Amino acid sequence: LDVCHEELFAVFAAYTVESQLWRNFSPQMASNMLWAYAKVGITITALFDTFAEYISMHVEDFDTQNVSNMAWAYGIAQLPSRGVFQTLTRRARGRLQTFRQDE
Repeated sequence: LDVCHEELFAVFAAYTVESQLWRNFSPQMASNMLWAYAKVGITITALFDTFAEYISMHVEDFDTQNVSNMAWAYGIAQLPSRGVFQTLTRRARGRLQTFRQDE
């Protein structure tokens, strides 16, 4: 399927940010959400900015898949997120041997 409804993605993003629902997300939920937005090429700055805060608050709970998904999403979104990449790099450092090729 090559279907993307941008308005629906915008509504979900706005609700997630404005209601602060993101504060209740698990690392997997957060990384999957940003991965999905990046996958369909929708970059909503407020959403990515909000999850930059989430990353700084919860990075110690991230597994290798969460780190990979978040790094990929921010890279694809091409947002100036130096702090995000520094935080993810710190989490990945010393754990690179635990990453799998499919992550």
